[in-house]
Amino acid sequence: MKPRDLKYFIKRGISGIISNWLMSLASVSIVIASLTVFGIFIIFGLNMNYISDQIEQQCQINVYVSRDTEEKEYEEVGKRLEKLDNVKSVKAYSKEERYENYKNTAYSDNSESIEAMEADNPLRDSYILTLEDASDAASVIKAAAEVKGVEEVKNSLDLINKIVSITKMIRTITIWLVIILIIIAVFIISNTIKLGMFSRRKEINIMKFVGATNWYIRWPFIIEGMLLGFIGALLAAALVLLGYEAVYKDIVPFFGSIKIISVKAAYKYVLWSFVGLGTVIGMLGSYTSIRKYLHV
Repeated sequence: MKPRDLKYFIKRGISGIISNWLMSLASVSIVIASLTVFGIFIIFGLNMNYISDQIEQQCQINVYVSRDTEEKEYEEVGKRLEKLDNVKSVKAYSKEERYENYKNTAYSDNSESIEAMEADNPLRDSYILTLEDASDAASVIKAAAEVKGVEEVKNSLDLINKIVSITKMIRTITIWLVIILIIIAVFIISNTIKLGMFSRRKEINIMKFVGATNWYIRWPFIIEGMLLGFIGALLAAALVLLGYEAVYKDIVPFFGSIKIISVKAAYKYVLWSFVGLGTVIGMLGSYTSIRKYLHV
């Protein structure tokens, strides 16, 4: 395409938007409505995946050593555990720390038990393993149990497997919702653009009769669709992001220690994906809608 032709096509596309402002307004409105609903689900899906990742990262395994283990051997056990595959971090949790935790939580109202534990601490030194991938917990539990110096591995495999299953289900549902919403958005926007094409069918037929090629006719409409999609996507992104920013501070406390996607991250994910998606939808809508009017 020559620069002169491109300039002409862009000029014709803008002219088409202005001269058919009512249909253009309808097309933009449909883009805004479709992508706003789509954007709400995108924000929801991003947050669900982000929360799922955090829950998986909190899947931990408790490893205990015997009560008569010396400090040097205890440290050696920690080094061996760090070398295991799929172990993200190893945190020492001494029997003194465990005693303080029990004293302040489980046995806070039981002075007799606290006094007995203080006189002769029955708890064991331990390590807390955080996993790289919670789905591989079984192999880590098995490998940790075989480490020299380890007396017991607290098996939370059932709980970990349930968490992994739930997070996978959330991700699958989110992906399918996004795919369905994209298909619906393309269908609605394409049909709206078709109405605009129907009102301009005579213009297309005249251009065909005077010898214009299909692509020469097609390009102004494609650029017009791209511009409409871009404008609608930009406005839809603004609605979604401003809405998310408005409620963000109110919903953060609801999740407690679990974090949700920040407004800044939401801008990065939503803005560019919306602009790209809106432009492509507008282009595809125009391309598919004009084909039937080129067969004269």
